[in-house]
Amino acid sequence: MKRYAAFAFALCLLLCSCTDGAKITTAPGTETGIETEAAVTADTSVFSDAAGFEYVYDEKLDAAWVTAEGAEGFFVRILVYSPEKLSVRVICEGCDSFGCGGKTYAVNGGDVFAGDDMIAALRTVAAGGACTVGDREITEHERELLDRTLKLYDAAYGAPYVIDKKTAGVGVPVSVDEDGSAVYDGETYTIKFPSVFKAELDGGVLTVYSGSYNLRAASVKYTETQFSPGIADQSSVEKTVAALGGTVVSGVSETKIGGRSAYEYCYEKDGIYITQIYVQSDHGTYILTGASYDKDDAIPKNILSTLRLK
Repeated sequence: MKRYAAFAFALCLLLCSCTDGAKITTAPGTETGIETEAAVTADTSVFSDAAGFEYVYDEKLDAAWVTAEGAEGFFVRILVYSPEKLSVRVICEGCDSFGCGGKTYAVNGGDVFAGDDMIAALRTVAAGGACTVGDREITEHERELLDRTLKLYDAAYGAPYVIDKKTAGVGVPVSVDEDGSAVYDGETYTIKFPSVFKAELDGGVLTVYSGSYNLRAASVKYTETQFSPGIADQSSVEKTVAALGGTVVSGVSETKIGGRSAYEYCYEKDGIYITQIYVQSDHGTYILTGASYDKDDAIPKNILSTLRLK
């Protein structure tokens, strides 16, 4: 539980970094009441496949954010609604404008939709043009990421660009199923999860998590503690959750995971809804944990339900 509490805290930090400076309240182009349209249909697969970029689905907008890894300070994000509707957002952290070619461009609130004029200015900056961000000069790191992001944006519309493709689960043996899901095939179990999730293996504990504004995660841990009803005794669960500072949302219930007997319950702590599942194995117990900031989010539990013991 200590490891998961620490991981949940890391998720919270990631959530803050995703939303810092971004006010996602209106669709791009609606600030002026004018809806923009892409000139041609884009190949949106380049965004989810490109290495070095975070592809983040935002459920509130029903769209995906594409951001270069390591982007901070002054950068752009691509917002993908559909192949017919893409847009570029400019992010200025800690200031509300940038300057290029003797002209100042307002970035009110630190986050603004980029029209044709602003995108043209950004291309000039990416190509090496002078640029000030607030009262400082642009860094070469910011310029390089700006250049790569705009080239990726152009690649979706057919411009030549060599795209290094990412692989699911860096450092974790992950394959891709025929339905497009990522599959972790461990020594004693397999589990499936969305291919856009990241996977980490630390001390024998597998953790998969999204890079999303609505963050969610799932983890698998094995213990030699024998499976029994006492593992998920209702009164013991309530005491444990209370000691953690949480509140039980749904009590202990029996279920099946991969044909194996299991017990599960759900609790809320610090705005995170945590599903805890104990699965019977031949010699011990698998502890499955799912977490989300959305009480009705079924994705973590759906991931855990794909566990199959060998």
